[in-house]
Amino acid sequence: MTSEDKISLDNLGGKKYQAVIATLKQAAQQGHPEAQYRLALLYSRKNEQLPLDYAQAAKWFQKAAEQQHAEAQSRMGWLCANGLGLKQNDEQAGKWYLKAAKQGLAKDQYLAGSMYQRGLYGVSKNLEKMLYWYQLSANQHFAPAQFILGKLLAEGTEIPQDQALAFQWLSLAAAHGSENGEALLAQLMQQAGAEQISRWKQAMMR
Repeated sequence: MTSEDKISLDNLGGKKYQAVIATLKQAAQQGHPEAQYRLALLYSRKNEQLPLDYAQAAKWFQKAAEQQHAEAQSRMGWLCANGLGLKQNDEQAGKWYLKAAKQGLAKDQYLAGSMYQRGLYGVSKNLEKMLYWYQLSANQHFAPAQFILGKLLAEGTEIPQDQALAFQWLSLAAAHGSENGEALLAQLMQQAGAEQISRWKQAMMR
């Protein structure tokens, strides 16, 4: 669970905790997508006041997702992919992940790129769509997408090789904390000459 998913109820007493949950449930039942999403998050993690219940989590994630809540759509993809709270279904997982990606979630855009790269979750391999989604994610500074673009461009097996662009994406991935990006960047620079690296840096500045 990421930090954005944490609901700061740990410091509340039992009665206050239950009051917050009751308010959340009421808002969710009234159709508020953010409340539905937050309630689903509570059901999808262990806590003292509300039991872990993936069926309830799936119910409320789906209600929020159907109201175009992007994070809920992403969670629905995860539940469908892993068969938690509902029947495992790769095709449905893919549909939900793509919905979240189309709404601009960088991590789901990256996942969409992986789907089209490998033919996962009910989609066929498609290098054009793979690049489209990886680039959208990378342009949002999502380090894993920046790394994979750099790797693909450096290798030149699935797409045409372009070491200058590979240098740029790997530099960005390393700057955003990708250890894999940093390692591959070092390897690329070790293989290149100083003059070539200088040209790459100048191109990147432009």
